[in-house]
Amino acid sequence: MKVTITRNGQTVDCFGEWREDSNCVCVFDDERLDGVYCDGGANWTEVVEELTAHAARNRTELVELSAC
Repeated sequence: MKVTITRNGQTVDCFGEWREDSNCVCVFDDERLDGVYCDGGANWTEVVEELTAHAARNRTELVELSAC
């Protein structure tokens, strides 16, 4: 399953089904920020909103998320 969401001027591909207790692997253009997001979120849209804002603060872009 793939969902594409645009927030904060960034378009992100999200793979897998998101559940409220899900975590996800994050891929940024700046690989130093790559890692696992474990702070929850009700849906992919909330997660993308938070992580694209984080990317923008760090002058990079969020490329992809994969539920785990």
